[in-house]
Amino acid sequence: MIADRGDRLRPIEIKAGATFADDWLDPMEKWLALAGKDAAEPTLIHGGETDWKVTTPSLALNVGRAPAQAAHMAYTVDGHRVTLMIFPVEHLQIRGGTVVRSGGRDVLLGRHNGYNVAVAVDGDMAYAVSSDLPKERLISLLNDMSI
Repeated sequence: MIADRGDRLRPIEIKAGATFADDWLDPMEKWLALAGKDAAEPTLIHGGETDWKVTTPSLALNVGRAPAQAAHMAYTVDGHRVTLMIFPVEHLQIRGGTVVRSGGRDVLLGRHNGYNVAVAVDGDMAYAVSSDLPKERLISLLNDMSI
């Protein structure tokens, strides 16, 4: 799948398997070579069950645990690791942080274990990104997601 980001095109590969396989990246690498400067960073989404509980990102003291399934993705942005978690908003219990308005929505900003965290809500889902990137960059990433 190709997502049109306005000025660039993002390849998205979706796999049903739970265990990552190196050849899953082959189609995206081929597409990136063809697209050149018009390509945005690729995204890989894969399914499957996990044997562990997913812990939602913490802001200040505690955000709680998500006993339900959540999507967890890791990216490299500007040379920094960025983690994205998507989970049902009913599992988001916020204590602390600062709310800013950006892109027509409220974004909650906080810090946990030395990392910046930004959380936005869309309908019944919460989207949380965490990284050592500046908070402003995390807000920009949330706005770019078209959630």
